[in-house]
Amino acid sequence: MTNKIIAISMILCLVFMLSGCKKCISTEYTVVEVKVVDKYHRASYVTPVFTGKVMSMISHPAVNKITVEYDGIKYNLNGIEVYEKYNDKVGQIVNGTLRTRNYDDGTTKHDITSLE
Repeated sequence: MTNKIIAISMILCLVFMLSGCKKCISTEYTVVEVKVVDKYHRASYVTPVFTGKVMSMISHPAVNKITVEYDGIKYNLNGIEVYEKYNDKVGQIVNGTLRTRNYDDGTTKHDITSLE
């Protein structure tokens, strides 16, 4: 009796897990105008950590981020190349690549993938 209950509950879990997945049916890329609204830079640094009597050095990577705004929504773009090119353009309008993904359940997602 308990084996039947376990088997039925496993089948129901599989049905619910597999039916809930949405699939991307199309992806479109367009060039749009975005506004550079913020920049952020943190240099890499090293933190000493003692493990017993031994000191280990933990290195933390640099963070370079540019924030752009399109249609009232803010998007972050990371990387040293983007930061070096656009860190002096805060408040200006630049061209960005908008990725639009359409899903089979009718939803649409927008992302700014790069700046030109």
